[in-house]
Amino acid sequence: MSESSLGKKVFKSLTWVGSANAISQVLSWAITIVIVRHLSPGDFGLMAMAVAFWGFLTMIGDFGLFASIVQSKEVSKEQLQEIFGFIIILNLFFLSATFLAAPVISSYFSEPRLTPILRTLCIVFLFIPFYVIPHSLLLREMNFQKTSVVDVMCSLCGATTSLVFALNGYGVWSLVYGTLVQFFSRALFFTIVAAENYKPQFRIEQIKGMLSFSSFFTSSTVLRYFFFKSDIIIGGKFIGPDALGLYSIANQLAFTPVEKMSYVIPQVAFPAFSKLQLDVRAYAENFLKGLKLLNLIFIPCYIMVFVLAEDIVNVLLGPKWVEIISPMRILCIVMPLRAFEVIFIPAMNGLGKSNITMLTSGISLFIMLCAFFVGLNWGYIGLCWAWVGGFTVIYTIMIGMCVRYLQVNTADIARSYKTPLIASAGVLIMGLLLMNNYQHVMHPLLKITAFLTASLLMYSASVFYIDRPVVAYLKNILVIRK
Repeated sequence: MSESSLGKKVFKSLTWVGSANAISQVLSWAITIVIVRHLSPGDFGLMAMAVAFWGFLTMIGDFGLFASIVQSKEVSKEQLQEIFGFIIILNLFFLSATFLAAPVISSYFSEPRLTPILRTLCIVFLFIPFYVIPHSLLLREMNFQKTSVVDVMCSLCGATTSLVFALNGYGVWSLVYGTLVQFFSRALFFTIVAAENYKPQFRIEQIKGMLSFSSFFTSSTVLRYFFFKSDIIIGGKFIGPDALGLYSIANQLAFTPVEKMSYVIPQVAFPAFSKLQLDVRAYAENFLKGLKLLNLIFIPCYIMVFVLAEDIVNVLLGPKWVEIISPMRILCIVMPLRAFEVIFIPAMNGLGKSNITMLTSGISLFIMLCAFFVGLNWGYIGLCWAWVGGFTVIYTIMIGMCVRYLQVNTADIARSYKTPLIASAGVLIMGLLLMNNYQHVMHPLLKITAFLTASLLMYSASVFYIDRPVVAYLKNILVIRK
């Protein structure tokens, strides 16, 4: 596949995944806002504790074999049958381990209510084997139309289930039941859309080579998971479920744009990068283009969230959540740097450097653990500042990795920030003036609408005036998509 035809397919894929994800998020977030209003911080704190240990097992429920399916040049029917059998055995083991370890995890957090929650959540391991292969094959074919539709349906099924139970007073269990329904829906819908179903073979003769790649990929995934969840694991033990619930919701709100891009971009970028791995020059150019486009989105986005944090909380969540305003604003300081991470991971994995992502993940985990232990001295606010300090160090390490393995230089990376930073300066100044002089003059909803409208117009005009080539590039890919 040529670079131009791959580019067209990548953009078409991004529009499918991005549009479906946007629709899903608008609807699911509308439901989630109602759920947040009916649950307490303690309910979200309990769920965060449960997910901290149970969640990483669900992330490695395929042992990284989905990545091996996507990245391999050819995959035989026998290999897929052996992968199916391997994943079934692995998830039965995870189910047993979670069930038995539930009291130990509850004891660690000093929360006996976690035991039944974890033992209920372990049911999802029965569903994981049935969607891994059909999902992976659709990704391999870059058939994002089907995966996007399924993801929207599953997300809405889970969110709607949680809403029904929350409105009927089920507390934290509404989140548990919603999670079960979402995983069951994935197994059901991906089985329905699968082009072919495979019988499991309980041996590994044909997949030994794939297991070698996936072991590095899985190790990286585990390290990255604990890198993201170490704040919950550490904080949950020392600050309690109520404070943890406040931190968890603040983190979730601030992290949402990054999280959604982290879901959309790797789905498309990993298969696309895998097809370009023999052309290092094209690889580096596409990495830098992707980074610049992400910066164009993330930098103004987080300036707007920083300015409007108080109004967003008052309008969407209500007065009982006002304590999350400060942590949201602190987290907005570091979130734009995480755009780099969104594209760094699929770029390295697409190049076949899963060992590098594993090494980077291990270093990142160590740095953040040190930062969180220091930050705990100031409670959940300290955990937020730990992200600012710790991730800044991690960011410089990832740049060093890119310089070495992707053959890009720091000047090229710096240039990807030039247009977004200059164009965002006006938005930042306008936002600071609004915060200092008109914070309580305008109605919050009116202020959100007015500031977003003015910011988008100012930012778009600035980008058009400063960087005509990037405008031409965006216009070109839109024409291609049309």
